[in-house]
Amino acid sequence: MAAARFVELAQEPSPDAEFASQARGVDAPALRQGPKYRGGFSTSICSLFSDPSRRNDCCALALCGILSTDRTRYLLNQETPSWLWRISCHIVLPFGLWFVDRAVVKSMNAKQIEDSCNEVFEDKEKVHETEVYYLWVAHVALLLALGVTLLVIFIRSRIKRSKLRAELMTRVFENFSQTENAVEGTSRMAARSEMVMANRPFECCYSAPDKTVCAQPFVEAEMDNENKDLCGLLWRALADCCCASCCGCWCQCCGMCAAGQEEREMNALVPKEKLLMDYVTFEPFAAYFPSLEHIRQTQEGDFLVHCRSLSVLSSNILKGGAVVFACMLIFSLTDIDANFTLKNMLVLIATLLQAVVVLYLVHWRWNRFDLSLDAVIKYFASGFIFGTSIAVVVELLIGLVINIFIFVVFLYATIFELSFSEKQIEDWSNDPLLAFKELLQETTWIFVLYTFLNAFVIAAVTEELCKYFSFWMVEHPDLMPRSHPGKSLNSTGTGITIAMVTAAVGFACCENIGYVFSSSKVEEELFVLITRSVTPVHAIAAAIQSIGVCRRDLEDDKSHRLGKAIFPAVLLHGSFDFILMMIPTLEAIGNFEEMDDSAIEQAELCQVAVTCKKYADSTAVEEFFYNNHCEDINSETMSWTDMLSLALAVMVMLIFILYYMVQSRAQKRRLDSLERARNHLLRDVENTVV
Repeated sequence: MAAARFVELAQEPSPDAEFASQARGVDAPALRQGPKYRGGFSTSICSLFSDPSRRNDCCALALCGILSTDRTRYLLNQETPSWLWRISCHIVLPFGLWFVDRAVVKSMNAKQIEDSCNEVFEDKEKVHETEVYYLWVAHVALLLALGVTLLVIFIRSRIKRSKLRAELMTRVFENFSQTENAVEGTSRMAARSEMVMANRPFECCYSAPDKTVCAQPFVEAEMDNENKDLCGLLWRALADCCCASCCGCWCQCCGMCAAGQEEREMNALVPKEKLLMDYVTFEPFAAYFPSLEHIRQTQEGDFLVHCRSLSVLSSNILKGGAVVFACMLIFSLTDIDANFTLKNMLVLIATLLQAVVVLYLVHWRWNRFDLSLDAVIKYFASGFIFGTSIAVVVELLIGLVINIFIFVVFLYATIFELSFSEKQIEDWSNDPLLAFKELLQETTWIFVLYTFLNAFVIAAVTEELCKYFSFWMVEHPDLMPRSHPGKSLNSTGTGITIAMVTAAVGFACCENIGYVFSSSKVEEELFVLITRSVTPVHAIAAAIQSIGVCRRDLEDDKSHRLGKAIFPAVLLHGSFDFILMMIPTLEAIGNFEEMDDSAIEQAELCQVAVTCKKYADSTAVEEFFYNNHCEDINSETMSWTDMLSLALAVMVMLIFILYYMVQSRAQKRRLDSLERARNHLLRDVENTVV
């Protein structure tokens, strides 16, 4: 009975926006009609993010659309993927080759450094040339094997996805032909031609069909600029640069674009209740929702009861995490890698425990009935896996663009300074170090600009968007409209906040692991972990984001779309990172300007000695290291500028915590007011029925 009621309620539109609109005296927005087939198959990026309410586009970004394609294949043919084969061939084999190649490169670099150090400090000949040559051959062979493996995986996946697309397009075309909206004559022929082009396995792009056929890609989803959010406008700007408006072609070699379109077409074919299921396991929400609802209604606080009510997907996530943890523990007990020992494993455990403690305080300690444990596991995994993987790729691409921009600006500034005066050019020619110092002094603003772009664009905007997508791409019955009758708006808002914070904690946990293990010393790893634990910027920024999301979804405030919702979080994140980056950068520039030629030469030799001390067992290196006080440049103590930047960053974080507390209390009062208005409307409806 509970499962059937869930399906019925899930099919109905959410009344929260309607009640919020009526409470403010505004007409409720018209409901969006279901999509109609338009004739053809668009894999263009133009269709992504055209509708801010659509979650499928976010899912298409995760793992290049693999999970979206699996779901489409299951809905179309009831076919489930072989995860043993996929994990073995798509994960273990390529990553195994990559890790072995990294180990070979590391060994080769260590031997080259040892030879160079012996040559510099002890005047010895190179003794590892033969070993380095064989290691280089192994490196090339491993790269070729990795390239061939990835090529085979790509070709196999491309052919398999093309077959799925052909089956899907056949089904869609048949369904379209049976409707009264079917086009005749040349339009039908154009639609068939476009379908044939889209089904070719190795067709990278094809000409956009006649606009009478393709000008309306899901008209109900294409929203005007007034209703588009920040991501939709940014994506549209990118699409206008490289799609039909520029080259007259649609690109279909990008897996996520095709997967997103496949999923949109599939959603137009099947009833909505069949779409209510988890990704990966394809377990219907109705299979595990009743137990979650029973726990909420009975206020059951036993942790084991919550664990027994988990969905298959959450159980598999925990089991997979336990297997990976066990493998890493066994690896740390071996002598395969001297940089990952049992001490490093203990640091990893501490990093994971830090995330568990935050989730315990945010969710289990006070709000365990506003959001289920099952949802917490899924949101954490989404942030840990999908959020970080998308962020890494996007940050690399944006970082490349910004680096090119800064290089052009620096080159222009250099040319401008060189053409400033002939005397200056002559002085610089006689003393290159003086030239570099003066140029550095004149172009300090470029380093400030680069730090600003790095903090606010590469880090803040990208990571806040990825954390939002980590929350938005997970569809869970706990937060679905009307899945919990009688649940208050404040409880729903608390659930949204917990979900967004959980996704951010998963994102931060993965990021912390990367930062912590960027050093090989356990002391430095612990210091980084403690520093990042006392400054939980990601969790605070996600909580601030939830204010805007609740205002948009629960209060029906259309002015709080994505850009306005994440702006305060971006401001916090960017300011925090900018302060931490800027002060040490200015200090480094000032210190370099004060150094003379001998000091710079000694610093360079000390840097070489630090590296040689790590790789070469040489008495001469040890003597040079300590005689020239090179240990000072490798000191682990914090300078006064580091402490100042950290203190200022913490002050910024505290200001935004205060901002969140004020906004949260104000939103709680607004939701209470809307709740009273909704109850009043319900009583009026009941009295009218009576």
